[in-house]
Amino acid sequence: YNIANTSGGGIYNWATLEIQAGSLISSNEAFGTEEEQGGGGIYNDDTMTATGSIISDNRSSSDGGGLYLWAASATLDNCTVSGNFASGGGGGFYLLGSDLSLDNSVIISNTATGAGGGILNDAGTTTLNGSTVRENTAAYGGGIYNGYYTTTVTGSRLLYNTATTNGGAVYNNEEIDAATGVTGSCIVGNSDIAFYNNRDEQQIATGNWWGAGTGPNTSGADTVLGDVDISGYLTEPILDCTSDLQVGKTNDTGGQTIVGSPFHWTLTISNTGLLNASFETGHVILEDNLPEGPSYGTPAVNNLVDITNSANIACTINQNTLTCEALAGGVIIGSVTGSFEVSFSVTSDTPGTLVNPTGICRVDPDGHVDEGDEDNSCPADFVEMTALAIYLPMVIRE
Repeated sequence: YNIANTSGGGIYNWATLEIQAGSLISSNEAFGTEEEQGGGGIYNDDTMTATGSIISDNRSSSDGGGLYLWAASATLDNCTVSGNFASGGGGGFYLLGSDLSLDNSVIISNTATGAGGGILNDAGTTTLNGSTVRENTAAYGGGIYNGYYTTTVTGSRLLYNTATTNGGAVYNNEEIDAATGVTGSCIVGNSDIAFYNNRDEQQIATGNWWGAGTGPNTSGADTVLGDVDISGYLTEPILDCTSDLQVGKTNDTGGQTIVGSPFHWTLTISNTGLLNASFETGHVILEDNLPEGPSYGTPAVNNLVDITNSANIACTINQNTLTCEALAGGVIIGSVTGSFEVSFSVTSDTPGTLVNPTGICRVDPDGHVDEGDEDNSCPADFVEMTALAIYLPMVIRE
């Protein structure tokens, strides 16, 4: 944890800086208040390269929470810039007369009170390729703000960024045709308006996936406002920009117990995809056909991780079928790590093998959520119920 009274809380570079793989620049602060000051993590006014490194949780009282570039160049490959904060602009990056190149990198959960939660290009050239800009927040341009000169994004993901005014993903304020361009990318889940052009000159957003096959400004898709070329929008997701729901099943007996002794089946529903999985009111989240014969306890929902409206998950067992559905207000299972468990007791008085399921066991059985892989079935689980043996002493009489 380092502090600078002006610029470069972690590093101040005025020559050539090389950040090697495995480096961590974290929890530094810069208290610069004048123009050309800032850079909670790094202040760079020359040449910088970084590979396989993390720049996280740095703060600036002016601009550039993660990095501030002034008349400089920076090339980052396979890096993560996350959780940085700027009281001014550029939560992740602030560029002034500089060039920034990002390849295969992740810009996530950065915040600026002004413009450019992820990146603020004030006067420079920004190029992103194969990168992810996700869950960044600002007043203007939650993901990227292009204020002057050019920003080019190709083959990248702009996901769940938020602007309190306009430009959830991208905000263009440059008076040059095609100054801001996003192509061959997915623009999904960003706040309205997702791609906002504040100038008369046309900007480029061609060949992208917007979250729905009908293109932007339609149901389920992100939005566009201003003169933006959205031609060639994609009708199918790319770059794995989908949900991926899975369900697993376990028992707490080791697969064998005696008749009359209760055990529990637990199902784990998870979303490992890059997009949230949204269930609207009345949508079935899970269906599991249980074996006939045993008695079942009331299902309990536990161990919730990144679930929005978790109280709206209602699970019941009726006629040997476990069903979980979304109540009024819906349920969202967060991307990558979202999950919850459903557990219930089982008591059988009959010897033999209980097989779960007897029919189907699926998450999203009605296909309300678009996924890259629609095989949502869970594997079968077996519990052997054995009779209780009673051994009597043998008495031998002479």
